[in-house]
Amino acid sequence: LQLVAALFQFKIHLRVTILLAMVTISNVAFVLAAVLLYRIGLEVLKSPVLSYVSAILFVFTPASVFMSACYTESLFCLLSFSAFYCALRGWFCCSAGTIFAAGLCRSNGILLCIPYAIWTLAHLKTRGGKAPLQKIAGILIGAVASVMPY
Repeated sequence: LQLVAALFQFKIHLRVTILLAMVTISNVAFVLAAVLLYRIGLEVLKSPVLSYVSAILFVFTPASVFMSACYTESLFCLLSFSAFYCALRGWFCCSAGTIFAAGLCRSNGILLCIPYAIWTLAHLKTRGGKAPLQKIAGILIGAVASVMPY
């Protein structure tokens, strides 16, 4: 009974709590980024084997050390992959929001507006230049949101 009482009185220092939270967020974001990369591969490559290999290579690169550390790389990677996944699905407003969040996460997030603009313009071109108001609004919101953090 005294052992249980001693376990409940154990207090973790605030710095240790913050460090554990940062490592947990980084690792969860890294795993979710790998899952999103697999799903993007399924959409683009149409091959489960190639998608799986690309996700495995993403996880086991030497640079993946930085993904599990207390940096913003894993969160930025998750937001970048989710922006492209949303754009592939046609959810342009969601894609614009994640580009905005990626821009808040890292300063090089502004560069995400370049492939986003190219992809959406190509998407509009294949539709004959006609797009619903929701897609045009998503493109405009994405353009504004990607440069708004700056």
